[in-house]
Amino acid sequence: MFNLAVDWDLYLGTNPVRRVKFCQQINLGFRVLTGEEEMKLLANATPCIQDIAVFALDTGLRIGEILALTWEQVVMEEKRFPRCRPLSV
Repeated sequence: MFNLAVDWDLYLGTNPVRRVKFCQQINLGFRVLTGEEEMKLLANATPCIQDIAVFALDTGLRIGEILALTWEQVVMEEKRFPRCRPLSV
């Protein structure tokens, strides 16, 4: 941001954080649980968490999306619900 401010002549000094070293981001990419990992997860989860975990595994929704889901979004006759918008990017 400071670099943009300097480029746009909004800040007349030099960038005070230009020498800060940024942490390297570790991106392991998209990963799917194996059947064995899924069974271990469910075997070690409490009954309440098991229900949420099964729902998440079956739908691909994140926890925030699951908790934000309302009954108005569920179409029981068709056994589906529209994909809700993500809460974060």
